[in-house]
Amino acid sequence: MSATLISTSTQNTRRPPKAFHASRTYQLYNEGQKQRKARMEKEAEASLPFDLKMKLVENKIERGIGQGLIDTVKDTALGIIETVQHPIQTSVGIYGTLSN
Repeated sequence: MSATLISTSTQNTRRPPKAFHASRTYQLYNEGQKQRKARMEKEAEASLPFDLKMKLVENKIERGIGQGLIDTVKDTALGIIETVQHPIQTSVGIYGTLSN
């Protein structure tokens, strides 16, 4: 039983309380960490040869296109669901759009 108490007390000391994560101090610290990471990545990219920079840009573009396609499919599906769930409001909205 004492082993359980010891392991529980050590678990609590490793993880900061939730109130700490909600504090302004933690938020500023976390924001600084993100800015530092972004700056380091930018500096690392600047030191790359031109051909690797182009590959990196192509990779970012491909990821952006992929994310855009995912968002398009998701928004289309949500629109269809909304249309099926609320056909009267949809008809009124379409009529209002076409009449103006």
